[in-house]
Amino acid sequence: MATLTVEDTKAEAKARVMDAVEDAKRAIVRGKHQLEDLRDTAAYRVKKAPLTSVGIGFGAGILLGAVFGFFATKVAKR
Repeated sequence: MATLTVEDTKAEAKARVMDAVEDAKRAIVRGKHQLEDLRDTAAYRVKKAPLTSVGIGFGAGILLGAVFGFFATKVAKR
């Protein structure tokens, strides 16, 4: 049975950390690409149907305002 030395353990730990760092970098790049795609899609949809886009934005704002208002009054009553 082979024994692990401190150097072997450190080297393995370092390799695992480097793998995790590379995975994190790839995830960040993938997230940036998805955000760019989302932005491009949103711009396309606004150009294609501007009134619908404004209406959806207005409705979402009203909904969020109602939800935040509801929770604000709940917190204020405590």
